[in-house]
Amino acid sequence: MRALIELRNVDVTLRGHRALEGVSWSLRHGEHWAVLGANGAGKSTLLQVVCGHLWPDGGREQRAYRFDGEESTSPVDGRRRTAIVSAERQARYSWYEWRLTGRDVVLTGFFDSDLLNQPPTPEQERRADALIEQLGIGNLARRAVRQMSQGELRKVLIARALVGQPRVLALDEVCAGLDVRSRGDVLGMLERAALAGAQLVLTSHRPEELPGCLTHVLCLARGRVAWQGRREDLPTGVARSLGAIEGASPHPISSLPTSKPMHRDGREPLIRIVRADISLEGGRALRDVNWEVCAGEHWMVVGPNGAGKSSLLRLILGDLHPVYGGEVRRFGLGERSSIWEARRQIGYVAAELQDRYRRAITVREVVASGFESSVGLVGQVSPERWDRVDVVISELGLSDLAGRPFERLSYGQKRRALLARALVHRPRLLLLGEPFDGLDATSRREFTDHIQRAALEGATVVLVSHHETDAMPIISHRLVLRDGSVVAREHKRHAPEPEAADVRRAKG
Repeated sequence: MRALIELRNVDVTLRGHRALEGVSWSLRHGEHWAVLGANGAGKSTLLQVVCGHLWPDGGREQRAYRFDGEESTSPVDGRRRTAIVSAERQARYSWYEWRLTGRDVVLTGFFDSDLLNQPPTPEQERRADALIEQLGIGNLARRAVRQMSQGELRKVLIARALVGQPRVLALDEVCAGLDVRSRGDVLGMLERAALAGAQLVLTSHRPEELPGCLTHVLCLARGRVAWQGRREDLPTGVARSLGAIEGASPHPISSLPTSKPMHRDGREPLIRIVRADISLEGGRALRDVNWEVCAGEHWMVVGPNGAGKSSLLRLILGDLHPVYGGEVRRFGLGERSSIWEARRQIGYVAAELQDRYRRAITVREVVASGFESSVGLVGQVSPERWDRVDVVISELGLSDLAGRPFERLSYGQKRRALLARALVHRPRLLLLGEPFDGLDATSRREFTDHIQRAALEGATVVLVSHHETDAMPIISHRLVLRDGSVVAREHKRHAPEPEAADVRRAKG
């Protein structure tokens, strides 16, 4: 049987960097593929080539489509019969702040556009409404995109991709940032899409994010094919040895002691939040939040998608402000103090920050921007600060990427650069919003090592995550959010699993 899509010895060069080299691969009827590999292996680039969004270096003859029996090398045919869901596409909705509802976004899938530049036909509207109902996201149809959590928007984007009935659905880290329930919902959506005839090609670094319908695995290493074949034939340990997925790290990380939480002795907390409400686009993101973070306490903030976790971090950072009557005090600074004085004491890693770096800027410049908590450089950087930048870049294994444009890095490489930015000024407080998303197994262990070292040197950590395995040994406290409200403050040693706690409270 001839392949639907075939790549023949494909090379791809992006701004002087070889992202793919000599890749040969094919997708046949009934196959569903996982594409595995470490950060920077070329996974996202491969999906872009498969869907016709990137040209191979060698031209037309390196890529062929056979959706209707006849062979075509036109990327237009690829884009017409494929669809892609990626973090980069989702970031566009946050960056441009389009005033769209969930239903609007789904309807744009018929036109492969960001906005509804033309009215959909009645038939297209019927198909979109039927799909929304089928996927169980009717509650999101009329909601503004700017009110949606990361997980809610992800579901809408999957519906957008499916509404045009693509033959191939490409998914780049589609479960990143999703809570347990949302991951289950998304994987169920993918299983149903596969049963309906769509063929899946997806990337992930976590085994629990791989749908059961997958039939084949492609492993990439530094842009080249390291292994490909049926899923059941994958040799034990191959993916793990490449750092592609959970498992033992090929580079053992040093064992670090855990820091002990300091006793509250009447000193001013680092962060004090009193009666804080946050409204976004007419919706309430946080409700009557009262919370303190003291030096030496390391918090993990948990809760389902839409609970207000990201809004809480942005409130601490000063990107969001409480409505009248609420208050946020940072580091004991007086009311006349500038928010920038507080930000210079905070390190921050989050997907929304990653999305802000849109213009051309090198990795070295991104790291240096951490001194002023700015997006891009502000004024001249002193020689002493550049020395510190180079030290941190070396410590985080970014030396080979230091001069490369930030926008050309893989998703995981960008996360590594943002961690360097967060650590470069030796912050008193580290705010980490899903910092491990998009990272391979080795990078997650190295991230943990660097964060723990920062904590031992005096930084207080506030970590948002949906994965219990991301809870580092230093974590001493847990804050549970639901529907924008604090439902529990727990010491980690006595804290129940968040999902179990939510179930018990819901029943109560």
